[in-house]
Amino acid sequence: MFKTSYTNRYRTGLIQIIEALEFGSTNTVHAPMTQALALIKRYKAGSTGVTSRPCWVPL
Repeated sequence: MFKTSYTNRYRTGLIQIIEALEFGSTNTVHAPMTQALALIKRYKAGSTGVTSRPCWVPL
């Protein structure tokens, strides 16, 4: 019950934090994480989290 009621609030706050910070690394081990954060920033405008365009998601 707790998780369901606060999920959207935490998600919104997390997106705002990600937008405020700049992430980067020259270490190739961290490349998937920086690519994932860039993808989150790119698609943050969508409210459902589902994109109509195919995109590559780092593993």
